[in-house]
Amino acid sequence: MPKRPCLICGVLSNDSRCPAHQRRRSTMERSRRAQAVAAHRAQHGNWCPGWQRDAHAADDLTADHVTPVAAGGSESGPLQCLCRSCNSRKRDSIERG
Repeated sequence: MPKRPCLICGVLSNDSRCPAHQRRRSTMERSRRAQAVAAHRAQHGNWCPGWQRDAHAADDLTADHVTPVAAGGSESGPLQCLCRSCNSRKRDSIERG
């Protein structure tokens, strides 16, 4: 995977942020995300609603901001569950503008 510039300082990195600018999630935020994934699984099973693709089965569900923080959303804003692939696709489309 090609390196991309850090969202904060522009240094090339394998992630959206360089190691110096990685976000540190609080225990409360990790718990909130885990609860969102658990609630989604309880209601929908291991099913990703898809992002720019059809809904599909997925074991690797993650909690994602409905309106990304990078696009002006709030850290405490509402979450949705997507698989890692859809979450990455959404992130990459926002980074490209």
